[in-house]
Amino acid sequence: VILFILDVQLAAVSLAILPMLLFVRLVWQPIARRAFLRMRRNSSIVGVYLDQNVTGIRVIQALNRHRENHNVMQGKVRDFFESAARAARLGGVMMPTVEIMTGIALGLVLIVGGNRVLSGAIEIGTMVAFLLYVQRFFEPIRSLTMHYAMLQRAVASGHRIFELLDIPLEIKDKPGAKPIGAVKGRVEFNDVTFGYNPDRPILRNITFAADPGQTIALVGPTGSGKTSITALAHRFYEVQDGSITIDGQDIRDVTQDSIGEVMGMVLQEPFLFSQSVLENVRYNTSYATREEVVQACTVIGAHDFIMELEDGYDTILEQRGSNLSVGQRQLLSFARALVSDPKILVLDEATANIDSYTERVVQDALKQLLQGRTALVIAHRLSTIRNADRIIVVRDGEITEIGTHVELIASDGLYAQLWKTNYASFDDIAGNADAITGIPATST
Repeated sequence: VILFILDVQLAAVSLAILPMLLFVRLVWQPIARRAFLRMRRNSSIVGVYLDQNVTGIRVIQALNRHRENHNVMQGKVRDFFESAARAARLGGVMMPTVEIMTGIALGLVLIVGGNRVLSGAIEIGTMVAFLLYVQRFFEPIRSLTMHYAMLQRAVASGHRIFELLDIPLEIKDKPGAKPIGAVKGRVEFNDVTFGYNPDRPILRNITFAADPGQTIALVGPTGSGKTSITALAHRFYEVQDGSITIDGQDIRDVTQDSIGEVMGMVLQEPFLFSQSVLENVRYNTSYATREEVVQACTVIGAHDFIMELEDGYDTILEQRGSNLSVGQRQLLSFARALVSDPKILVLDEATANIDSYTERVVQDALKQLLQGRTALVIAHRLSTIRNADRIIVVRDGEITEIGTHVELIASDGLYAQLWKTNYASFDDIAGNADAITGIPATST
């Protein structure tokens, strides 16, 4: 405004550079944004590949893959370097451009203003004021440009974050869903059908009930759908047909958080964090006292080896608990589930990585700990589920046998044939169920 008050012609000349600056900015911005986004993606690729190689270093060394992986890493780092260099070049373009535009504007003021001073159209003081005002006008533009490249980097990083945040949730609480409340622990599957691909169901017509305090064992060959059944019970996925209820309440009508409060899970591959043993055991029950943690570990048989660690329960575990054996990590995951005191407990091949002696310790502890709790136990070792209240044999996504150990032995089905032929695990049949039973599997 002041420039136009002083002299309209000089103001128009000095500001004539702005459309060109705006045009450069509009052309540069989408190109720079794509470059910074590509750099961030390549940075993520390098980080993920590096993490995989560090985590799997023993496998890499055992398979002598370090040279091949080194070459692959070189290629990924090269792509990242090239994208980072291009982003840096684009980030450095705008500042010189603004400086050049500012110099052009000052030069035009000197040329046009000088001629007008010589012709007597304006005073020399007016031209000097114009020069100072033009410099002051472009100073904020220069400052903004200095931070603009950084802003574009932040926008690219934010885009990557929002890509993750904008992924739609497949499982949501329905409007008006209420907490499940106190439960006794009855779990019931009613004609459940499910498939990760809706066109190819992997579970068909699954129907069974687990009464409070019962231990239900799910057995069957690898890939038969046992883990999918337990995942559905925890509502990690939605059933296609049928329903799953806990104490008569459809799990789709209650909140997911409340399901997690009444149901505990112990998986085949335990995950421990780089925290103390104490914090790992009470990870989902931070309010648990030290005495409660010690009691749970004592009952489960983990207390002795914990006390042999350098700082006992205050020992900081390495990444994923790598300073413990597989069996010790599994025992801590057992203790973690038991501290939360769930009414329903899911054990997904939880004893698969435990040696025979430790398994006996765990089984003895579970006999006491499962009292008053409903348990869904997935196991391949037949010896671990012999005393279950009921055993459900799952084959090709369908329940083929159900009963106690004695009843299934008498029925002379797949379970009985495995027991009589001294197979220790369903894994041992390795796809030979047809040959063992003489009954072909149904197609999925």
